[in-house]
Amino acid sequence: MVAAIKGSLPFKLVYHERYDLNLGEHVFPSQKFRLIYEMLLREGLAKEEDFLKPDPASDEDILRVHTKEWVRKLKTGKLTASDVMRLEVPYSQELVEAVWLAAGGTTLAARSALRDGFAANLGGGFHHAYPDHGEGFCAIHDVAVAIRKLQAGGAVEKAMVVDTDVHHGNGTAAIFRGDPAVFTLSIHQLNNYPGHKPPSMQHRNAYQEIQHAPLFAPVTKFSAQVDQAADLPRLMRLAWREAMTGTPRPSRSTSNT
Repeated sequence: MVAAIKGSLPFKLVYHERYDLNLGEHVFPSQKFRLIYEMLLREGLAKEEDFLKPDPASDEDILRVHTKEWVRKLKTGKLTASDVMRLEVPYSQELVEAVWLAAGGTTLAARSALRDGFAANLGGGFHHAYPDHGEGFCAIHDVAVAIRKLQAGGAVEKAMVVDTDVHHGNGTAAIFRGDPAVFTLSIHQLNNYPGHKPPSMQHRNAYQEIQHAPLFAPVTKFSAQVDQAADLPRLMRLAWREAMTGTPRPSRSTSNT
């Protein structure tokens, strides 16, 4: 049993009961959002007053990232068989409501983090969504929507996306490719979904780089492929330096000894 936290949290969590798509025995366990919420309350790790309930993102904000045609398909249910196959979850209006809420939730969490220093949305993280289609259970890229919304309102100028999911954040890389205002770092298993892993500005095999090769000053963005959690602190230092300052590292060599 995890020891209960006394009092309210010093930051906010974001959750909506409509995050759960009620898919049953589907490979995508959408009930996980509800189960995390219930566990946090049950174990005393959070109280009801620690949670914020989001509104759906506006269509205007969704369109900051996604094409009009993709939004139209989702809103009207006019997806092709190919669209549904790539999405890998059954289409429903419940799905549309959930992903619009997730985008609103991530935006709300981002605003709360700017105020409190940290916040978390229990849903979202749909990093396989592209501007013009969905993939891998991801129809709308909530993180990209939040970033574009905050940038449009002047709340942030630059953003950094650190993705530690086992799967490569292909939608993130595609959306922000060539954008110097958003630095993307994806730390994932190499031989895993998705088959095509689009680079941002340059695709780096960070595990091989760390273990064997001389290190040269990297370009503005990369997605990393690593096999050990111990690599994360080093990658974060590298990413933070480049994202915030644009300063290249001096060339140096390492050895696997």
